[in-house]
Amino acid sequence: MAGEDTRLEDARLDLLSIQTRALAAVREYGRYLRDAEDAGLPEFAYFVRQLMEEDSARAAHCHALLRRLGAV
Repeated sequence: MAGEDTRLEDARLDLLSIQTRALAAVREYGRYLRDAEDAGLPEFAYFVRQLMEEDSARAAHCHALLRRLGAV
């Protein structure tokens, strides 16, 4: 049983790491978006917005999985 508890805790920590990195990326992308908009590069700005949406969704998915695992 102890091994199963350890594996579950490892999975929770993995999800927390993924969530943290996704949220950090979203914050960083804000700077990229400003740079793209300031440079008048709409295609780049669109790409950055897509990245922001994907990582926001990834973080939300991690949160939902963590809730199911009883970690939140």
